[in-house]
Amino acid sequence: MVNQGVIATNLARLRAHRNLSQEELAKAANISRVALGKIERGTVVPRSKTLSDLAQGLGVSVRELVSTIDPISNVRFRADQRVNNREQILAETSTWLGAYKWLESELGDHQSFTLAPLVGENTDPIQLAEMARKALALNLKESMRDICGLLEDEGVKVLLLKKATDAFFGLSVGPGDGGPAVVVNTWGRISVERWIFTAAHELGHILLHKEAFDRSCAKEVEQEEREADRFASHFLMPDPGF
Repeated sequence: MVNQGVIATNLARLRAHRNLSQEELAKAANISRVALGKIERGTVVPRSKTLSDLAQGLGVSVRELVSTIDPISNVRFRADQRVNNREQILAETSTWLGAYKWLESELGDHQSFTLAPLVGENTDPIQLAEMARKALALNLKESMRDICGLLEDEGVKVLLLKKATDAFFGLSVGPGDGGPAVVVNTWGRISVERWIFTAAHELGHILLHKEAFDRSCAKEVEQEEREADRFASHFLMPDPGF
């Protein structure tokens, strides 16, 4: 049986993600704005034809409208207030993690997190970067050729998303929700160098700020950002490498 609450939640999230007003989506689906409002409030279960028309108006499949998204809470997602698709990014991350965990289970292949002993071990980002490189058998003069490949080999799941905004660069998920994982925005207008730095920056948060992984917190903490930046800088290119 279709869960009207699930439909309501997904519909409101996807409409916000597409930056559509209720009036615009209602017109695309050939229903009234009042009817759409009732569906989004979960007071009415739409007919199959209406579901199909709503999905078409949103540019998604009907399955995306009726599928339950498992919420992730152990996530650090702090972004500029201009990001209006935060819930959609979290939903896509949750779906991806669920698929990843299922595949690991089916294949019996789970890669443990090599750097797990370093989580919370040192609050100095420069020293921690050196410790991380040592744990990964990287010498202090070795450049970082493929950080995403490196992270995946060492037990960090990596998701590359393309979101047309320069207000969101990335996020990280803690072990409690299928992580550790990092998500990087690889939109074409963001430089490759920024993609690389973001991956290292989010790894810094995983190692430095385990208490900061809280979905309800959306505001940046300047000190934490500076610390993650310092970690990323020295992890990617320690002083001897210059």
